[in-house]
Amino acid sequence: AAAVGSTETSIVTLTPAGTGAPAATTVTDTTNVRGLTLVKSQALDTTCSGTVASGAFVQTAIDATPDQCVIYRIQATNTSSAALGFNLTGLTISDLLSNFSAGADLVAGSPTTSATNSSTAGIASTSGTAVLGSNYSLVPQGVGTLTFRIKIKNAR
Repeated sequence: AAAVGSTETSIVTLTPAGTGAPAATTVTDTTNVRGLTLVKSQALDTTCSGTVASGAFVQTAIDATPDQCVIYRIQATNTSSAALGFNLTGLTISDLLSNFSAGADLVAGSPTTSATNSSTAGIASTSGTAVLGSNYSLVPQGVGTLTFRIKIKNAR
């Protein structure tokens, strides 16, 4: 399997045969691997207001104390190009509740979805086991985002 963002170049030499055939020639074909990338980031929301600056999201560990909140943001990007791209449809972004349920509770009503570049946002919901953003449609270079908030438990 090829990694998203990688390229592979193949060179094929065409050697015509027969009387009066043209000289051998080469054809170079470059394949660009494109698809879907996922990035999960987090931000500390000390007052549990549900809003933080866009630049507050990091992919490194953060420290939160009881009664503080953490906002998670999962972004799916269709990395295909505008010129040679393809749409991604019926996409679901999810995160298991078990990833944080031992030390935190999902803040009710906090899951939201959004999309950029004429893409269609998913539908935010929660199942018994996961936070979901369902049925995104992402155009080339479009980004679909699932955002939700958890509150650190006091009695753990």
